[in-house]
Amino acid sequence: MRLSRRFLLLAALACPLARAADTTQWPEVRLPPGAQGFSLGGPLSANGMPMQVQGFLSKQPATEIIAWFRASLGMPLVENHVGASTVLGRAQGSRYLTVQIEPAGSGSRGLIAQTDLAAMVADRGEERRLQAHWLSRLPSGMRLQSLTRGHDAARHYQYLVLDSPHSSSLSRNAINNLMQQDGYALERELRAVKPPSQTLYFRGAAREATAVILAHADGSSAVVLNTVVTIDGMR
Repeated sequence: MRLSRRFLLLAALACPLARAADTTQWPEVRLPPGAQGFSLGGPLSANGMPMQVQGFLSKQPATEIIAWFRASLGMPLVENHVGASTVLGRAQGSRYLTVQIEPAGSGSRGLIAQTDLAAMVADRGEERRLQAHWLSRLPSGMRLQSLTRGHDAARHYQYLVLDSPHSSSLSRNAINNLMQQDGYALERELRAVKPPSQTLYFRGAAREATAVILAHADGSSAVVLNTVVTIDGMR
């Protein structure tokens, strides 16, 4: 996979997923004393995994926050290290809880993600249908690395990361054609040299989208696509 897992996670969280209009009750996760929590949107689905994600900031160093969560979450606890980040994971009933902590200046910051394992099983069929819907309309060889979706009372979001063996120009044309099929028109396009990329802005009736096409040195490319459709526009 050409895009790092960390990039995919941060990119997915940057997607403007607002509070979802459903009745799922996600248990509150206790934060360390003095930590400030903030919302990263309501429930979403990432690759068929229904999730709730929140962030937090603390003036305490990462080592102290990690120790606090180790004691707070209890055992058994899975611990991994990705770069400067420490990731703690633990099953809690039908949900799986993940806490990612990393240094931030003299303090620390973190992400807390809860995954509903039971709902994930029920959601797999819809996820496969959506993946097939996208891939069937794209050039052969393109692979869907990540699909995140969510909704609020007014809008429906989808966020895709695609890996392509084709050139950035071919991938760009394929995405442009696909967006036109879905009722989007290309409004403007920006190009960057470092890293070599193209950003396409689309708009249509009750919908908008942004696509970023990244060119790789070996001639292949990657696509990050974010679409937003109002609920009325889906009917």
